[in-house]
Amino acid sequence: MTKRKIEDSLEADTERKKISTRDKSLYLDTINRKVLDFDYEKVCCVSLSSTNIYGCLVCNKYFRGRSMDSECFLHSINDDHHVFVNFDTLSFHILPENYQLDEQTASSLNDIRQQINPTYKDLKDIYQDTSLKRDLAGREYRPGFIGLSNFGANDYSNVILQALAHVPPLRDYLLLYPEKLHKTKLVGKLSLLVRKMYSPNLFKSHLSAHELMQFVSSSTNKRFSLHHESEPKDFLMWLLNNMHKELVSELQNNMISSIFQGKVELPSGKSKFWMLTLTLPSVTLFKDGAKLEIPQVALEDLLAAKKYKIAKAPQFLTFYIKRKDDTQKIAGVNGSNINPTVVKFNPSQLKVDTHVYKLIANVVYSSGQNENYSLEREDQAHYKIHVLDEVRNEWLEIDDLKVKPIEKDLLFLNQTYLQFWQKIA
Repeated sequence: MTKRKIEDSLEADTERKKISTRDKSLYLDTINRKVLDFDYEKVCCVSLSSTNIYGCLVCNKYFRGRSMDSECFLHSINDDHHVFVNFDTLSFHILPENYQLDEQTASSLNDIRQQINPTYKDLKDIYQDTSLKRDLAGREYRPGFIGLSNFGANDYSNVILQALAHVPPLRDYLLLYPEKLHKTKLVGKLSLLVRKMYSPNLFKSHLSAHELMQFVSSSTNKRFSLHHESEPKDFLMWLLNNMHKELVSELQNNMISSIFQGKVELPSGKSKFWMLTLTLPSVTLFKDGAKLEIPQVALEDLLAAKKYKIAKAPQFLTFYIKRKDDTQKIAGVNGSNINPTVVKFNPSQLKVDTHVYKLIANVVYSSGQNENYSLEREDQAHYKIHVLDEVRNEWLEIDDLKVKPIEKDLLFLNQTYLQFWQKIA
């Protein structure tokens, strides 16, 4: 081959490479990051299949497969959308040409991979970084303190998921070891949600627990779902029991029981517990002039009234404040079965026998009320949560999507429902 022919050949190869590179990135500018939301259950929006699902990076819809008769391929033809991500492999594909982006080109889309499946090498920023982050719209947010969408009646699950996401040993495990949890279903989906909650690179400053709750709804025959109100304490008990069973059976890991489980001493012997129920004293509300006087009781007094002794104090102690009166007749409260007694406590310190605890999460019951303190019906109950931001030493109130600071001295003024205390001594 002559020198001229060799030069022509090299130029042709170079030109082909340029064309190839240009073709591979031809459609990438059609990606619309502002509409992308990967929190929903990964099922095809046409066939409802849950296998081999791809996400359209232009319109955020999910479709099955890449073959010429697949919903994904037809969508690329009919809607002129061309860039898709495989949720199992996190590879990117161009349709209808049907080729996969090489890793060099795909690396420009790593921010999308982090939206789908965030990963963490260490937790230094979670324990030290006090800076606020911004989403694509410029809204500020605190990683870890992210509002969760309410689809109509799932505030009961939102508060429990928020609480578990702020139990340090559980949170750290869920953040650091997603590959270990790949074989689990319930814990794996909770891990994904928590990893998204702590991400500093969110496209939107709010999230949805849709994928996790769809799995829970299916597993419980819709006992716990997005569209039917349930008791937060019942959801917590179900979660702890099933997470414990799954981790023990799949990974021989008993961390859930080591974190939350304690023992009480009863006349019949010792018994394990996940949470302790504290019953409020019966209440009658009397009018003082034009106002109703709401009774108050100290949390220490409720503990002192218990008829059992704690034989083994758990690392994290959970209290359920029983507010609902089975008689559904509370004098002075119009049509309510909710005991409005205020429970007073010091968030910084609670002595339980010989141990000392600090409050990290406080779930409160709320409902509509007027100047005469009339509460709405039980089926209109609503729950929100106060969580401690230890890095900034602040308390935040999270009410579904709303996140705002709250003074520590005002926590007890709400109708406490569930509390999570961390042992410090």
